Formats: sequence, C-alpha cells, structure tokens
Amino acid sequence: MRMRTSTSRLIVTLCLYPWPASSQTPDSAIEGQVYDGATKAGIAGARVRLQCRQDDPVFSTTDVSGHFRFDGIQAAADCRVRAESPGYMSLGDGPGRTGGGSGTPPIPSSPVFRAFWELRRYGVIAGRVLGADGFPSAGTRIEIYLRLPKGAQRPPGLRPAPFEGGDFQYWPLMGGAGTDERGEFRIAPLAAGTYALCAYAQLSPGPGNDPNYRPTFYGNSITSSGATPIELAEGKEIHGIDIQLVRAVGVTVSGRVLGLPPGGEPRLSTGVAMWPEGENHPLSTSSATVTGGRFEVKNLLPGRYVLAAQTVKMELPGPPPATLGAERVVEVYDRDVGGVKLAMKPVRDIPGAVSFENGCEVKTLTVWIQEPGMGGSISADIGKDGTFVLRRVPPGVYGLGLNRAIVRVLSVVVGNRKVDTGAALVVDGKTAGPLRIRAACGLMQPQAKRKLP
Repeated sequence: MRMRTSTSRLIVTLCLYPWPASSQTPDSAIEGQVYDGATKAGIAGARVRLQCRQDDPVFSTTDVSGHFRFDGIQAAADCRVRAESPGYMSLGDGPGRTGGGSGTPPIPSSPVFRAFWELRRYGVIAGRVLGADGFPSAGTRIEIYLRLPKGAQRPPGLRPAPFEGGDFQYWPLMGGAGTDERGEFRIAPLAAGTYALCAYAQLSPGPGNDPNYRPTFYGNSITSSGATPIELAEGKEIHGIDIQLVRAVGVTVSGRVLGLPPGGEPRLSTGVAMWPEGENHPLSTSSATVTGGRFEVKNLLPGRYVLAAQTVKMELPGPPPATLGAERVVEVYDRDVGGVKLAMKPVRDIPGAVSFENGCEVKTLTVWIQEPGMGGSISADIGKDGTFVLRRVPPGVYGLGLNRAIVRVLSVVVGNRKVDTGAALVVDGKTAGPLRIRAACGLMQPQAKRKLP
C-alpha cells in the first residue's frame, strides 16, 4: 500500500462575520457557486457544509453549474461554510494543506448572502527511493520543499525554516512523506509550483538505519546546489521521480574548546556543529557535545567546513540563551583531523534600526538572524520608532531577514560597513553595531525559473 500525505478531498472554509439580526429573517439565505479556477466552469457535485454557532451542520450539493443555496437561515453570530470536491484544493490553500480559505463580510442590506469559491486541481509527485545497492528503501522519509523567489509572499502550509540557493528560497512543507515496503512514495495534494525533494534514511528504519547513508536530493546529489527542480503544473501527476540514496563513509574531526568557564556550573552546556561552507540545508549539519573541553564530530566527508561552538544556559521556559560562542573554518580530507582548537568569546548585544524607503507602515515586525548550521534563530521585535536590539549574539556568520513576507530588505549597514543584500552578516569580537536596515513594502518581481544554482 502506498503512503500518502493526506486524503484526496480538499476543504475550503469561509467565515461569515456577524451582521445585524434585523437583516436576517427566517427566510434569509446563503447561496453561491463553487467553480474551477482554470476553466472558470462550475464544479458539479461539490459537497457544501454549513454550520452556525453550535447548531448541527446542514449540507447541500452543487448543481450542474456549481450553484448551491441554504434557505431559512436564522440570525447567528458566526457561520462557517465548507466546500469540498475530490481532486481540488482552494486557491488559499498552501501545498499539502487540507483546509483553508478566506473570509468575506456579509451584505447587511440584502437578505441573501452571496459568495463564490475558486478551487484548483491539485498535483501529485510520485516515485521511489532505492538504496545504494539498488534495492527499494522502505520507510525512508521524504522532505518536500517549495521554491519561491526571495521576498515572495509565502503561502500557508510551509514551515519557517527555508534554505537558500541563488535568487530563491526553498520552504519545507508541513508534514512530509515516506516510502512504502516497495520504496515507493506519492505526495499529494500539491499546488502548482517548483519543488525540490530530499530523501534521508538516517532517521528512518530503511536501509538498516546505516549512518553512512546521506540525505540525498532528487538528482542524486547530497548538496542542495545539485538538486534537480521539479516543475509541477496544476492538476498534473508526475511519476518516475526516483532517488538513489548516496552512501559514503566519512572521517572524524576532534579537538578542544578553549575559554570555557570553570566546571561546577550544571546549567551550562556546550556543543559544536559542523556544516559544509556555503551549504545552508539543515540536514547537512553534524553536531556533538563538548565534554571536559573536548569534542569529536564523526562521519564527515572531505570538504571545507564551518566549525562553530556555543555555550548555552539551560533555563526554563524558552530557548536556552547563549553565553559564549566561537567559529572557524576547517579543511577535511580523507583522514581523521585532530588537534582542532576553538577559542570562545562572549556574546554581544547588537542594536539596530529599520527604515522604509517608501514610507509604508507595518504594525508588527520582527528582525531575525540565523546561522545555517546551529538551528534556531535570534530575533527582536521592532519598536514603533523602528529600533531593536538583538540580544546575546555569539560570534558567527548569519543570514538576516524580516518576518513579514511583504517586506523586503534593500540594504544593510553594520557600523560603517555596508553588507551586500543577500550576503552573510559577520559577527565577531569587534562587531558593536548599530545594524541599520533599509527596507521596502511590496514583493519582489518573480525571477525566471531555472535549474537550482
């Protein structure tokens, strides 16, 4: 039996806001049409569900033109209408979502509320995963990423942990998929778009849970830059998306972390992480705990790596704050590397301000920075005057962004040094700020689609 990410029936929700009881009588009605967004034709046989307050729901089915109607609607504070039809998803649904929609206020002057729903056919990506030996890899997890231009509005259904490549960001879908006993997978529902797929067996029962199996992108690449994009048109099914997992034995990097506080502080914990320089895909990171000032990171392939360390204070609630940090580059060849040293430095507070080129107003805005291999991010709310302070920032190389999809960064200045848009923000022992961000409202123009850089 093939594994699916969700059912084949998609739901769109419309919240009907309160309107004066005087405009509603027992003869009031709600009517509308469910139609195909591509052909503009009504969808016959769609099932429509109406529920007001805590009353039992009532149902209707669209006619040959996609029309439906509910009569005898009583005054209510809140009503919800859902329309569903096999093979369709709503225009407001994100990829992989099973529900969504938008709200439209009723028309108080009319006893009949009218609304129209645009549904679109969803697509499917199907294939299989093989082990390095060519046999099917059962129980292998598939991570799905939607490619969007940097600054593009993000649809629902995506996790806030993208990786970047060229002019694009790759956003992971909520949930995921897995292979069945034949190594096959079927991913649905998916909106039209460009996707990247990554299979990884280390966290799955397949191929014997061998730690030497590497996260492998479609295109049989272990780096995100080598992934082959998948162009999915509306309502189409793409088959034959086969991934053969890469198996490679790595080496060990070991060393010491200098400048740690004296022992005896049980709430302090230090860890290290290593990831290929220039690679910001989260599955490319290897990590280890520092014990007695020493660390050992295993199973690394040859290449140039970023090695970072952080000491955090284990406090509850919330994420543990960093107290110390360090970062350096390490070259890894085909033999174990020993004697690597990292010198810890104190964290820093970095003040800053955001100003807008076109004078737009954003009521709530957050600035964040994130180091690709360390996980998590450091964020700060921006005040009404545009100022913020990023607290407890360890030394490192960070990506920077603003949390609203409609806001894009135009320029960044740290102290007297300008940082190219899209370039990394370097924080070291000399970084004191201020961090000045120039931004604008409005989305970037879509970029031409091309192969992953």
